[in-house]
Amino acid sequence: NMFFFESFVLWYIFFSLFLFSQVRSHRGNVGTSKYDRIWRKKKKNCETTTCAEIVPDEAYNCVNQCISENCYNTVYKMEPLEDGEIDVARNRQFIFCVRNEVRENVVQTVQT
Repeated sequence: NMFFFESFVLWYIFFSLFLFSQVRSHRGNVGTSKYDRIWRKKKKNCETTTCAEIVPDEAYNCVNQCISENCYNTVYKMEPLEDGEIDVARNRQFIFCVRNEVRENVVQTVQT
């Protein structure tokens, strides 16, 4: 009986810590996800309008340029993606740039 109780207590502690860590990590991403929603909505719009006539695997440059001309020029202009190419490192740079751009636009909108 004592073994069962100790096992249950240990399980309860670990489970509680796990839930607590999940709640904390989710709370930490609230600001980022707000900005992500904005640029992802723009991305979806680019995919369905501006770049809709291009095969999705070949539309990365079009979509990225449509999302942000400035970030596209900073990250991809000198060496555009080839059709179907996925460059994880440059994609991270691009997303970082776009998030910052969206954040700045939101701040400017709030201040005016």
